[in-house]
Amino acid sequence: MDKLTQRVPQLAKGMLDIKDKRFKILQTQLTVLEAKIENAEQKLFDDTINATTYKKWMKKFNAEKAKLNEEFTYLEDLDDRLQQVVLTLPYILNLPQVFADSSLNQQHTIIREVFKQGITYKEGMFRTPSINPEFIHNLLMLK
Repeated sequence: MDKLTQRVPQLAKGMLDIKDKRFKILQTQLTVLEAKIENAEQKLFDDTINATTYKKWMKKFNAEKAKLNEEFTYLEDLDDRLQQVVLTLPYILNLPQVFADSSLNQQHTIIREVFKQGITYKEGMFRTPSINPEFIHNLLMLK
């Protein structure tokens, strides 16, 4: 766990470097898309294309623009999310302590997240039809 807590900030820094490169690529793609939109508008005004074709292309361009803007938003929030992960990592790695320090409602929430399809107690053992994939590695230890 010590190695993990040391390695995560380094990985976060690497992700931020990649983020900056991706941000520049997205800006270029957005500029190209804006040029395509302007070109389609110009063709409509010049009667080179009809309104149906224009609407078809604008629908496609607007979908691409929405996708690019969504990725911009994701990248803008990446710094805060990574910082939050780095700050909370030591607590997250100590799940038994987090569970012990939690209120009863929070403990129920944790259990519901780990055991998505519920957990039952029968004949002195807990049972569940499946386990959250994040914890599947623990299944081997339990068996």
